[in-house]
Amino acid sequence: MKRSVTAALAMSALALVPQMTIAAESPTFLDVNENHTHYGAIERVAEYGFINGYSDGTYQPQASISRGHVAVIIARALQLDLPDQSALPKNLFADVTSEHPHAAAIYAVQEAGIMNGREGNTIFAPLQDISREQMASVLVRAFELELIVEGGNQEPITDIDRASEAHQANIGILSQHEITRTSDGNFRPRENVSRGQFASFIDRSLSVQYTEALGITRVQQIDRNTFDVHYTETIENLSPDNFSFTNDLDILDATPMDDVAVIRLVTTDDTFGIEYTLYYQEGRLSFSFIGNGSSDVEGMMPVGTLISDVKKVKGTPRVEDWFMGGAYIFYDQNGYFYDELANNPTVNGYWIGNPTTDIFGAHIGMTPTELNQHFGTVSEGVRLDSEGGMYAYDYATEDYTIMFFADERGGKTTDAIIQSKEHR
Repeated sequence: MKRSVTAALAMSALALVPQMTIAAESPTFLDVNENHTHYGAIERVAEYGFINGYSDGTYQPQASISRGHVAVIIARALQLDLPDQSALPKNLFADVTSEHPHAAAIYAVQEAGIMNGREGNTIFAPLQDISREQMASVLVRAFELELIVEGGNQEPITDIDRASEAHQANIGILSQHEITRTSDGNFRPRENVSRGQFASFIDRSLSVQYTEALGITRVQQIDRNTFDVHYTETIENLSPDNFSFTNDLDILDATPMDDVAVIRLVTTDDTFGIEYTLYYQEGRLSFSFIGNGSSDVEGMMPVGTLISDVKKVKGTPRVEDWFMGGAYIFYDQNGYFYDELANNPTVNGYWIGNPTTDIFGAHIGMTPTELNQHFGTVSEGVRLDSEGGMYAYDYATEDYTIMFFADERGGKTTDAIIQSKEHR
């Protein structure tokens, strides 16, 4: 039953796309303005009619949400068939009779295999708040989300061990689809879901479903201005001209690639710190990114950016330490140096460990011979005994000094440190 229902809804998403943007000229609810974290999602799900506010004109985004209300919202979002009261069993559960205001929705989500009862399936507990880990399993079942083997968000969830074993896999799936996003990598599985959070979870799940219905498998950011939209080879009606980004990021060119199921989008320059979301026919897709702004090193935030802004955009760093004469923060493959004694420290250099990052036309993985040819400077390498026997190769541009590192003399480089001459 559930498979046919969700598939039908996904393919009918094209009929709903005019509603997929924030249409309200002013906030719908008194307590949720444009600056609220969940504003866009709340406006959209309210416009769809999935979630309602209160009689006093508020939405109460911080309030917890109950299992009964979740059943109603899921039933609306999936357009499940709701039986008349006369067709319902007299007692669905010990605590839910056919006269319960949410009885039809509770019956529908149970029949669809989305939500089950509690205590041996004897009660439903419609007034009980739903936790974040329980919500993860509900969404995975409702929208038939699957594990992403390649692509998606593969970042580990820091506190996954705090979740019940029954929900851990589903939390991971939600994270891979980027339906859940936290700056510090924690999911907080035992905390209750708020009404604001649930609006965002539903909104993002619908975007994932809409994206899959179009046959789009992933969107890959090649560089600051280039994005590859991958789709199934059987897709026939995906038009390059129907793609757009939010926040005035214009698409200059949209071209199907030869011999591969890819549409390449070329855009204007983004703005640092602004989130951009990809749309198709005004329908919101499940891909968004934060603008890096201009930078002398491809893919990195520019020198002079506040370290606090770096953390705001990129989240909590994996490592925060001191190395080669300066404090630094490091993420998965790249890091930023700064003056730890400054009142408001800013980026003054980079630690590059990602071989795809453009370092003034060079890359990690080049040999010193290749680097010498590229930079036009002969560097024979200096052994850093205090650093585990690594070899360092020094180069310079007009504004930066660059030190590439290799594990052995003449070997391929593994990292690079770039320091701004002006900020040293």
